[in-house]
Amino acid sequence: MDMKNKSILITIGILLVFSAKAQMGVEDKRHAFNNKRFYARTARMHDHAILVQAGQLPMSIRGTYEHRINQRYMAGVNLGVRVAGQEAGTIKSEVYGKLFVNNRAPQGLYLYGETGAAYINNHTFKYRVDFNQGETGQFTNPQAKLVYEHAESFLSLCGGLGFGFQNAFGTGRRTMIDFGMGYRYYSIPERIRNQSFEENGLAYRNFSANNTIMSSMFPFNFRFGLGYMF
Repeated sequence: MDMKNKSILITIGILLVFSAKAQMGVEDKRHAFNNKRFYARTARMHDHAILVQAGQLPMSIRGTYEHRINQRYMAGVNLGVRVAGQEAGTIKSEVYGKLFVNNRAPQGLYLYGETGAAYINNHTFKYRVDFNQGETGQFTNPQAKLVYEHAESFLSLCGGLGFGFQNAFGTGRRTMIDFGMGYRYYSIPERIRNQSFEENGLAYRNFSANNTIMSSMFPFNFRFGLGYMF
């Protein structure tokens, strides 16, 4: 083989090597682009979100709007209506703020504080016999009972503190998921606290709020929200 043919073969080989490397580079870029698009690690963070509080279903229909203020804070408002159970018709609304401990709102662990109001519908309070009045002897009456139950509807102010975890993921960081739990206090009007009842010769004055787990006034609050950022 003469020198001319050898030069041609060497040139062709070099071109083939560079062509293969260039093709590999194109494939790598395609994979990197798809990876970024799937995990949305470089997508801009959106500032608004709407969520459905799935943890409240099926007893209540509850929605949330959130606004991302910056990388550290978010603010939002909840609105919910109870649609099942004895207290159906109860309406609650709260405004709240979130502090993200890792400065990556809306992703990561957060602390929150909230305040709001609730119209509690048909809540059953309990009043026990006032034994200080020396009325224990009346229990010889078969109609006598230790606890007297009375239903009331009223307006309550509420406030609470808690913590949670939130994440925005998927294409464009559009999908949001939120877990949280906390403690919430509900005010009860004095007219309800100070009521007394008499029945079968017994006086019922010792007040109990009856804030059991199925009650609208249950103090431990759990949130599980699914939503969309825009």
